[in-house]
Amino acid sequence: MISRIDNATYASADERNAILGSAYFHRALRYYRLCMQFGDVPAPMQEIVAPRTDFFTTKRDVILEYIKKDLDSAKGWVSDNVARGEVTKGAVLHLLTKVNLALGKFDDAIASSTAVINGGAYSLMRQPFGATKKNVIWDLHRPENKSIGENKEGLFLVIDRFGDGGYDGGMRIMRQAVPFWGSNINTPSGRKGTNDNTNPAFIQSNLYGRGIGRCRPTPYSLYEIWDDPNDLRHAKGNWMNMEDLVYNDMGLKNNNDPYYLKPLQLRNDAGGLLCVDTIRCWFGWPHYKIFVPDTENSPCRAATPTGTSSASRKPTFSARKPIIGKIS
Repeated sequence: MISRIDNATYASADERNAILGSAYFHRALRYYRLCMQFGDVPAPMQEIVAPRTDFFTTKRDVILEYIKKDLDSAKGWVSDNVARGEVTKGAVLHLLTKVNLALGKFDDAIASSTAVINGGAYSLMRQPFGATKKNVIWDLHRPENKSIGENKEGLFLVIDRFGDGGYDGGMRIMRQAVPFWGSNINTPSGRKGTNDNTNPAFIQSNLYGRGIGRCRPTPYSLYEIWDDPNDLRHAKGNWMNMEDLVYNDMGLKNNNDPYYLKPLQLRNDAGGLLCVDTIRCWFGWPHYKIFVPDTENSPCRAATPTGTSSASRKPTFSARKPIIGKIS
């Protein structure tokens, strides 16, 4: 697109430049990630129109300086008044800040991040909002609230739409990051305790997901950082502990087991473990961030788009991510 920008007809120079600025952003984003992951990489920075075997690497800082120049141009061409999913000026400035930091140009980083903070288009959400209005942390992570106009935190959104041919598999994080609670947990009475399928009378997987525990949090994120009792990220309902789940296996109900629908226990009264695999099957998790309603799978495992039945929105840049700058 960049090399063919003038092959099309535009209503105005502003329209042309906005499209070119968006293209600069997308190229800069990919090269920034390549540089951060691999260092020096090939960077032809032009359309390849014929087979070539003469590629060579370019120094990381040379690439960063090149995309910095592109982003410095794009920030004057791209607007924040665009449809959700399109490149915004806030996204350009945010990426420019990251590039400036990578280059060690800290004054430039302050200037570009301050332009986002004080630009008037973005701000941190501080009160419940949107379709849920539960608490601001829960509301920020609800798919139906991601790209509504009321949400001022999203700088750049990737749209994964369901039902119109643009669905790309959706969000599978709930399957990976929720504990493998459906197996290997017994009751103090010695019976199988949990069931993550849809046959129990109480279908717990629809409320919390059918996890397989592949992504266990670190002790730091599980225990060490939670020293503020008012931190909404760790509030009941936003954060889940294993004791918030209940024994729901139908065998318990059919046998009138007293532990049916009682909270899970890690140990019995004698101190014996009731969970066979505590690494994959027993840990807390950020329910507010991971839970995604699943309309495609039963049992629920969140392999659908991160949104309602009509569309989903995955935030790529957010105003809540760390960003340096000065607030006037």
